[in-house]
Amino acid sequence: MVKFPEYVSVGCHKYKVSYPHSFREVTRIFGQCDNCLHEIRVSEMDQGGGRRPDSAILGTFFHEMLHAIDSIYMNGKVADLPDADKEMIISQFAEGLTQAFLNGHFPVVE
Repeated sequence: MVKFPEYVSVGCHKYKVSYPHSFREVTRIFGQCDNCLHEIRVSEMDQGGGRRPDSAILGTFFHEMLHAIDSIYMNGKVADLPDADKEMIISQFAEGLTQAFLNGHFPVVE
């Protein structure tokens, strides 16, 4: 089971972590970073209503946190790229962080 803190700090900003979050309108969304409300939302459910693997949930958290990091530290430079490019860059960095945390035995998954 994945554990997330209630809040994470990005720069001097405090982001609320909403997990598990239920995206009622669109079931194909697994995560979202709201830089206006300073909230990171992560779903534990897949499109069919089943629970996603911990590695996928953790990857989504890192993905959304990287969007926050881009907004705060990089002034949204990645966000300014075309959608396919920005999502590919964010996803690849998130995949690397997920692998490092899972292989490094960090205490985020029991």
